[in-house]
Amino acid sequence: MRGLVRNFTDAMSYILVATRYSESITLASLALLQSAGRDILYSLEGMYDSGEDLLEELENMKTYFDFLNPNLNPSSTPRMEPFVEYSDSTGQGMRIVAKDLKFKYSATAKPVLNGLSFTIEPGELIAIVGGNGSGKSTLVKLLARMFDATSGTIEINGNDIRQYDKDELWSKMSIVNQDYGSCPTHHY
Repeated sequence: MRGLVRNFTDAMSYILVATRYSESITLASLALLQSAGRDILYSLEGMYDSGEDLLEELENMKTYFDFLNPNLNPSSTPRMEPFVEYSDSTGQGMRIVAKDLKFKYSATAKPVLNGLSFTIEPGELIAIVGGNGSGKSTLVKLLARMFDATSGTIEINGNDIRQYDKDELWSKMSIVNQDYGSCPTHHY
C-alpha cells in the first residue's frame, strides 16, 4: 500500500510541475520537489505508525491498570461463591496445575495457547521461554487471572483458580515483565 501511495505522489508531483511550470522547471527542481514530497509522506506515515503504536500501548496499559485495581473494570466472569481461602500447608508456595489450557483474545482470533498442560510443584523454579508471540505473556496473564482461559483449567493448591478472590490471589504473587525483543539463539 505504501508503494502505491509513493507512486501516486510521484506521479502527482510530475503532473503538477508539468502542467504548471512546463517552460521554466529544471530537472533538478523536479527532483527537489519529488524529494520534498516523499519527506512529507514519510513524516505522515511515521506519525500514523506512532499513533497505532500508542493506541496498542494504551490498551496494554489498561489491562495492567485493571489488574492493579480490579474495581476499575470488574471481571465479566461470574463469581464462584464461596471463595476458597488461600492456604499453603507446605510453606513452600503454590502448586499450579494447568490442564488442556486454551486461549484466544477474541472469538475470531487464532488460538494463542492450544492444549497446554503442565504442573509446577511448590518451591520449584521455572522459566518460561519462547520466541516472540509464542504465548509467554498470555500464560502469565492467565496465571494471574488478568484473563480467564477460553477452555481448560488452572488449579492452585487443588482449587480452580476462579474460586479464589482476585485480591487475595494477587497478594500472593508478583509479576516481573521484561521488554520484548529478539534474543540471539546462538553465540558467535
